[in-house]
Amino acid sequence: REGTIVPLERIRTAAKAQARLQQLAVRRIEQLDYAPQLAVHYFGNRAEADELARQMPAHVPEPVLVTPVPSVLDAHTGLGVLAVVIGPPLPGAT
Repeated sequence: REGTIVPLERIRTAAKAQARLQQLAVRRIEQLDYAPQLAVHYFGNRAEADELARQMPAHVPEPVLVTPVPSVLDAHTGLGVLAVVIGPPLPGAT
């Protein structure tokens, strides 16, 4: 908000936070007029990231990339972070 990062909402449990993250990602994907490329980033919780990625393909045609958060961001995000990145289709993708 006005150049400052502010929380969207407060969610009390990890399970509810993951469900909300997926809901927000799907909502954004549904607003697009193209089939996006999707990635799930994580730090220290690969199994949770794989599960989130597994649940997303119904909403995107491409396989979902699962990668660790870059080390420069680890210190800022902390252990257990999950992020969904929605990007444009790869060049040449249909």
